[in-house]
Order: sequence, then C-alpha cells, then structure tokens
Amino acid sequence: MTAVPLHVQFRACARQGGSLGAVLRTAALADGLQHTDTAARTTLVASAPTEVHDLLYMRVRDLVSLPEHCPADMDGFGLRAPDVLVLEAGSSAAQLSALARQGTTVIERFDGSVDDEDGQPIACRVYRSDGSVRVISGEARMLLDPALEHLRSSRKPTNRPPRELLILLGAGHHPVAELRIAEELAPLACTLDRIDFVTGFQSSSAHRRQLGRLLPTARILPGVLRPGALLAQADLAIVAGAAVVREAACLGTPALLLSCSDKDLPHDVAFAAHGSARHLGHHEALYPGLLARHIKALDAAELSLMAARGPALIPGAGFALLLQSVRTTVAVRAAKLTRKVSVAAL
Repeated sequence: MTAVPLHVQFRACARQGGSLGAVLRTAALADGLQHTDTAARTTLVASAPTEVHDLLYMRVRDLVSLPEHCPADMDGFGLRAPDVLVLEAGSSAAQLSALARQGTTVIERFDGSVDDEDGQPIACRVYRSDGSVRVISGEARMLLDPALEHLRSSRKPTNRPPRELLILLGAGHHPVAELRIAEELAPLACTLDRIDFVTGFQSSSAHRRQLGRLLPTARILPGVLRPGALLAQADLAIVAGAAVVREAACLGTPALLLSCSDKDLPHDVAFAAHGSARHLGHHEALYPGLLARHIKALDAAELSLMAARGPALIPGAGFALLLQSVRTTVAVRAAKLTRKVSVAAL
C-alpha cells in the first residue's frame, strides 16, 4: 500500500460589488499548501462575474502562475471528484452535505470571526459522506497559510523598541481608517527605520497618493496577496481583520489591533486578551496622539512577551493536522504533485 497525495481542491467565488480579498486569500492558501511537505495535489477553482473576471484572473495569475491556456472548468479539471474540497463559509448546510455524499470530504473554512457554542472561534466545519458534521474550533486549529511556519523560523528576535512598522488592515477597503492611522503616524515617521503601509486590494491610486503625502518616508503597497513575509520582517504591526491578526500571532509579530467594524469588536477584544496583541478599540475612537503613545510605550520586554505568546497560541499547523485526519491510501503508484488553477466567469 502506497500513500497517494490527497487531491485537495480549493473553491472560491467573487461576488458582484464585493471584495476580491476572500477569493485571493483562498488562492494564497492553495499555493501555500503546495509549498509544504504535505503530500497533496492541489487545484484551485475561482469564479467571478464577467465584469471582474479579468482583474481576478490577473491577481490570481500573479500569485500562482496560471498556465497560458486556462480552462473555465468549475467541476475541477475532470470528472473525478477531489478527496478534499475546501470552501469559504457561506454555502448552505444542505449544499455542503450533498457534496459530501458524493464521497468528498468537504471543509467549510472560517477565519475565527464566528464562535461555537462554547465561545471558541471556529476554524472549520467538516462534512462527511455519512452525513456527520464535525465542528473544529480553537485558535491552534485555524487554517492559516501553511507557509507561515517556515517564515516564523526566519524571524529575528524581538529585543528592541519597534523600529520597523507594518500597517495592514486586511484585504478590505478601509480608506477612513488608513488615513486616520497615517495622520497619527506622521509625527513618528522620522524616528522609524521603515514603514510599510499595505492598503486594501481595491484602494484607488488617489488614495495611495494621499497616504504617501502624509507619510512620505513610507512604502505604500496596493494589496499584498500573502502578507506573511512582511509580517515576519516587522517589529510591530498595526492590524485589523480576523485572518491578519492571527497570522501576526502565528509569526510572533507583536500587534496593535484596531476594529474596523462594530461586529469585529467582541472578537478582537477576546483575541487580544491572549496577549499577542493590544486592542486599541474601534478606529473611529482613535484620538490625537493615542496611537503614538501606544507605540512609544512598548518596550523590548513587553514586545518579547507578545512575540512568545502568539506562536504558543497559534502554532500554524492547522491545515496539516486536518489533512492528516482525512488522509486515505490506495494501492496504486503515487501520483506526481501538480497544481492547476481555473478562473471561471459566471
């Protein structure tokens, strides 16, 4: 009996008027899995309305090197169903159960912004062919980019006050919050060695120029598909969004956490209580000087403690553990590891 790589298919759908962030993060996860020791044959199927198809195609192509001739195959490159299907949260339970009855283990992925009955953040729901549904919760089981573990090993020790700063408010469009942060950081800019300011995927060039005028020494980056490398380099990150704050914790990057919407507040407060991030409240509550005071108050001892608590909370092996639990073996020659990507227009 020879273990055969699992066929793991990722599916995501961009919606009219919505952010491409969720689809692009799914693409990043698919690509990240391909660059680990996990024995998996990965395919990605991303769909979008016709009017945003070309933009999505270019973004995904830049991330995972799409082939020259890319078929629009929403069934996943052939008739054979994948062993594991990973979907963004949002499909009905009936639809997911129907997919599972075809023999595929269906994983509905969450980012920690939804809690289970015990108040623990949900990492995913697993739908099996026998009709059972397993809820997997807890920070340690979050399905983050599998490449984060490797990036963490290259992170330099936190033994000084912050000199290299990253601002990353997730994939969404938060122009008001970004401008407020830029205004707050302007007096500090000359005291920092580096400022990387990552805007949302759909930020305008005019907005980025405005940020550049407020922070002329900063590098303004229009949407980063996989922020792990930037997070690993920073002494301190100003972050928002359930996925980003968890990536920072996994890497051991101390963070100042802002809430960009009312619904995020209770989850952000609960996460910050673990000690890897300070919660600053809603971005609209930032008053002049608050952000600067928090940055100046962080000494090397507190930063080191925050850096240690993050990886202890989120080791980053959630995907590997989950796939190990659903692994199957067949008595055939091991298949060659491949990666295929489809971007289909609805």
